[in-house]
Amino acid sequence: MTRRHALALTIPALALGIALAGCGDGGTPSTASPTTDANRQADGWDEDIIVKPEHLPACSPNCANADLRGQDMSYAPLGLNQVNLEGADLRGADISGASMAGIRLAKANLGETRAVESIFNVGSLQGARAVKADFTRALFKSTNLQKVDFTDANLSGAYLVQADLRGANLTRANLTGATFRRNDTQGATFSNTICPNGKKTNSGC
Repeated sequence: MTRRHALALTIPALALGIALAGCGDGGTPSTASPTTDANRQADGWDEDIIVKPEHLPACSPNCANADLRGQDMSYAPLGLNQVNLEGADLRGADISGASMAGIRLAKANLGETRAVESIFNVGSLQGARAVKADFTRALFKSTNLQKVDFTDANLSGAYLVQADLRGANLTRANLTGATFRRNDTQGATFSNTICPNGKKTNSGC
């Protein structure tokens, strides 16, 4: 099987190790192993090839201002970070476990969105509305979070390091157990915010 034909296979199919067409020396069909970074490199795959999971939104790659309310895009291992989601309505959507390093989510509506263990490193959520969103154990390293509304958001166990939180609203946000350091919080609002140590603050964590 050629590398180009392999691109047609979806992530779920690869994870199950489906039998591929073609035979070995003994005439027995070969079986695909799960596609991982390690075996892609071993097989000589180009790192810039994106295998799109089935649950990427139909509007990909340009979903700016799209209505994606309630959609399940959880655990998308590849490709979601290539989708432009600026201004998209993601209220009630599930993007848990999705790899979205470098994602464009500026001014998106993430109200009550489930994003448990999602990766937002070096992405931009500037001006996004994330009221009551669930970011438990999500990663926000060097992420642009300027003016994001995190009111009543769950950020427990999240990793926020060197993030830009200028002007962000953290009213009643829950940061219990979060890694919260070297962030720029100039002009950010802390009101009944639960800090990583479990204590409430009105002045910053």
